Amino acid sequence: MTQSPGLPTNRRLYGIIRKRAGGGRILRLTTQERPDMTGADGALIWRGEIMAGADLEVDLLAEPSSVTLGAVSLTQKAAVALTAGVRRLTIATPAAWQVRPGQALMIAPTAFVTGYAIHDVVVTKDNEVSVALTCPALALGASFTIPAKLIRFT
Repeated sequence: MTQSPGLPTNRRLYGIIRKRAGGGRILRLTTQERPDMTGADGALIWRGEIMAGADLEVDLLAEPSSVTLGAVSLTQKAAVALTAGVRRLTIATPAAWQVRPGQALMIAPTAFVTGYAIHDVVVTKDNEVSVALTCPALALGASFTIPAKLIRFT
């Protein structure tokens, strides 16, 4: 590597990643020999050319990869006896969640319910989703409820 005029070569450069007050993350670049790592999410070390004492904070602008929209209940009460198998439940979502056809969603149970498995969630129309799940047989009048969270990928 050829040296740039006025810049020393082979200097350690630390990159400390932290949460920014008010949201988001920052990358603090510093040449301090032992930088403060309190509350750091990660650290990187490089070698290169940089002026001593040069500290710089860089906003890491990135959209979250997913957003939890909120809690939903997967509930069914058998008006007639139901055999075991895969069924779909239709769930209305609050308009504030802005659930629209074509969005990539995931549904995650927040409690373990023996004998049930959630497979997928599909937006059927604005503010309405269809959830596929495998359920055991339900006798007339029997019911189940599975608490879950609806998540949108961005």
